[in-house]
Amino acid sequence: MKKDEMKKTVTLEEAVVSEPAVPTILMSMGMDRIGIPLMRGQTIEDICNSQDIDPDEAMDRINEFIRNKKASKPVAANEGNNHERNSL
Repeated sequence: MKKDEMKKTVTLEEAVVSEPAVPTILMSMGMDRIGIPLMRGQTIEDICNSQDIDPDEAMDRINEFIRNKKASKPVAANEGNNHERNSL
């Protein structure tokens, strides 16, 4: 597992704060009742296990989404440009 990957021990609330698409990804795997307040403090692993969803597969999908999102993020025009403008 890479350092910047989300782990299955993260709570649902922490996961959503970090990546708002997490509920959509989990629902696409068949998860329901994701909006129940009690679930916010449960780990992704516990939530998946309670709904017969493989937590490792869920994390693979979440982390793949995050990697793809980072890979497609456009670079700002001035990002990485440390050259100072010449003043006359």
